[in-house]
Amino acid sequence: MIKTNTTTSSMNSEDPINLGDKLRYKDLTDKIISLETTVAEMKEMMKQTMELSRSHPST
Repeated sequence: MIKTNTTTSSMNSEDPINLGDKLRYKDLTDKIISLETTVAEMKEMMKQTMELSRSHPST
């Protein structure tokens, strides 16, 4: 049976995900930032759409 270390005592509290590969971590971080930006843009578009639909009700 292979036993792995599942403790978090060696992890940096600022970096709870210990990926071991800094380039992979940066890639994932960049993707999350991009996703957050896209979601914020979509929320703004939805808000504008809702405001337009309220000011121009369909007949």
